[in-house]
Amino acid sequence: MRFAKFLFLPLIAALVACNGNNTEKSTGQSAPDFEDAIEPTAYVVEKVSYSDTITVGVASATARCNIAYLKADNPDAPLIMSVNNWIRDMLQNAPDTIEIGTPLAKSIVDEILRSNRATLIEMNDFAEENNDGFLQYAEEYSYDIHPLALSPGFVTMLYESYIYTGGAHGGSYCIGQTFSAIDGSMIDLDMFKDGSIDKILALIKKGLMSQYFEVDSDKEFYNQLLIEGNKLPLPATSPYFTDNGVCFLYQQYEIAPYAAGMPKCVIPFEDLKPYFSDYARNIIADKL
Repeated sequence: MRFAKFLFLPLIAALVACNGNNTEKSTGQSAPDFEDAIEPTAYVVEKVSYSDTITVGVASATARCNIAYLKADNPDAPLIMSVNNWIRDMLQNAPDTIEIGTPLAKSIVDEILRSNRATLIEMNDFAEENNDGFLQYAEEYSYDIHPLALSPGFVTMLYESYIYTGGAHGGSYCIGQTFSAIDGSMIDLDMFKDGSIDKILALIKKGLMSQYFEVDSDKEFYNQLLIEGNKLPLPATSPYFTDNGVCFLYQQYEIAPYAAGMPKCVIPFEDLKPYFSDYARNIIADKL
């Protein structure tokens, strides 16, 4: 199951100001050697950050991009290639001609600021024309990608963004994606057997009630939501493996008002065991 992601692409821009980047490495776990599967190579996680700010009079925009990505002796390993392609997809469908790491983070920040220059000029001109030059207008764009879980059979990456362009509050978005460490394939709803969705939805409802909303009754639960017919849908984005179970995450406004944040719950692997496909069971063999 694929999803429509929201990248909150800015409108316009300009370059001026400061930038910086840093790099650090941490050791990951090597994946297991499954029968009839290509043995995944050992990998490390490399982290890079890049930020910049542009200013036009009283208007400014700041953009930052943090990327933690997998590296290995063999850059063509299926897991590495699959994760890198996903990272580029999350970051404005960046072309594969841009190297993963600082070059990619810089290109994202530079493009955001470049494309927002006209907006800043317009806001500054408006402030000057209305003698409101003392007022400040500041936009913020933040993107973060990092591993959430590094397990022998799978890797889960997490994408998070926050965009503020004025008003009462900004907007956030979050996507998790699990990859098989065996062949790099992305795992979505196909982790579950056909015909199991209704039972899984019942577990999601129970998890949301106890873990997120902390309510005991159906009435209290549905009073927190903005859904018709009291029929809880699956999240628009794919479920993903964590270290302790499967996370089901709803975006802002998807089922609840902004004040409720992003409702989510983690269903333990053991509770979902009867519904996993054979392939998913192989991926999480050490968890069951």
